[in-house]
Amino acid sequence: MTEVYLRPEDVLFGATVSVLIGLLMAAGARRPPETQGGYTTMQTNEIVGHSAAELPTALDLVESTMEVGEKARLAICTEALPTEDELDDLYLGMLARGFHAYRPASRIIEGVPTTELILQKGSPSFAVIVPLLVPLFIIGLIAFGIVQIEAISKALLPLFITGAVGLVAVALIVRKPAQKYLERAGAR
Repeated sequence: MTEVYLRPEDVLFGATVSVLIGLLMAAGARRPPETQGGYTTMQTNEIVGHSAAELPTALDLVESTMEVGEKARLAICTEALPTEDELDDLYLGMLARGFHAYRPASRIIEGVPTTELILQKGSPSFAVIVPLLVPLFIIGLIAFGIVQIEAISKALLPLFITGAVGLVAVALIVRKPAQKYLERAGAR
């Protein structure tokens, strides 16, 4: 009976390829249907609020109507254009509340100060892959080390033998002078 060993690098490569293929297939399955003209349809909804405190609730409402991975362009009409600091606060606040959004931009559209941003439901695929890269890299290094342990030990064995022989040689050479030194120190 022959024994077959599973090589760690084959397992790691297979798992990585499987995850990437799964993510690509899932991304392809989530594409919106196209019309004959090659354009996708977009539903327009309007949510009315009177203060910035109502924005998280409105964003939750918009996000709840979306498919995972789907994007929605939002236009927020205000009395005046927000400053860069206010845009930064809006963006960081959205990220802190768990929304996946692109940085908002403000401009005047048809005389109305408008802030536009794109909201995406769920994490984009690359955001799922990036945190997996570091552990996969570490596992790959460990697997490489396990596979190459024989080559590493073959390279280190002569160094260990040379070091041990060298230590014995140094001990033999230093033995006589050390004995004389100890005898002198004991005679005093």
